[in-house]
Amino acid sequence: MSVEANPPKSPSPERQLKKIKHLKELGVDAVNIAENPLARVRMSAMVYSFYIKTILGLEPILHVTCRDRNLIGLQSDLLGAYALGVRGILALTGDPTSVGEFPEATGVFDINSVGIVEMVSRMNKGFDFGMNEIKGRTNLFPGVAFNPLAYDRDKELKKLEQKIEAGAKFLQTQPVYSEDVLEYLAEIREKFSIPILVGILPLKSYAHARFLNNEFPGINIPQDILKSLENSGKNFEKGIEIAREILIKAKQYVDGAYFMPPFNRFDIIEEILK
Repeated sequence: MSVEANPPKSPSPERQLKKIKHLKELGVDAVNIAENPLARVRMSAMVYSFYIKTILGLEPILHVTCRDRNLIGLQSDLLGAYALGVRGILALTGDPTSVGEFPEATGVFDINSVGIVEMVSRMNKGFDFGMNEIKGRTNLFPGVAFNPLAYDRDKELKKLEQKIEAGAKFLQTQPVYSEDVLEYLAEIREKFSIPILVGILPLKSYAHARFLNNEFPGINIPQDILKSLENSGKNFEKGIEIAREILIKAKQYVDGAYFMPPFNRFDIIEEILK
């Protein structure tokens, strides 16, 4: 079980660490560390991962994107992450700079997420991306994102096959709100023999759900869920109930859960796990 925790928008991690220090007591195994999500500046995800591991004793899953570094920088940071004790890697293409605070910034994108997985796989064998020896081997554990709600499922599956062929060891999904999607994930799990962490994003209110549906590609909240939220207020009560139901159902279909606390409300995760 993993929980996403974005690095702070400051040079000091202490306040953020206080918010998530209790996660281990709840049975959380790992913390996903996003890398400048939505192309907005935050503390280095690699540095924050080091704090998570050394101060809180939780395993970080470091998000690595293709947006901010070229081929040289990506390999350098992966070697550095391994030296700091980071093992879990989630390979992502990354949000374009056009959606962030600095739209004039240049997105690099020398490779895509498949390329990052291939890069990690080569380092695990003792080579860099150009197949030059690196005098030692890493032992990184690369994972990838998978969208079970993609409009073109065949295209998404083809890309997943490429990621697995490159060496992906686990999947994390977009938020899921229905059992039929869980059943589909079970088929994927069986077909590729790969562990899956299903995405769970608790909903605050009807307005929150509508916003996610309309503004975030890959999120598809069913109409029956939207209807159940119409008169639920804005206190997460119904959202917690929905998330708890999905978590219970997910146990028979996938290997674990990946929680995405909205608005940094880590206390909501505690309520779901009660």
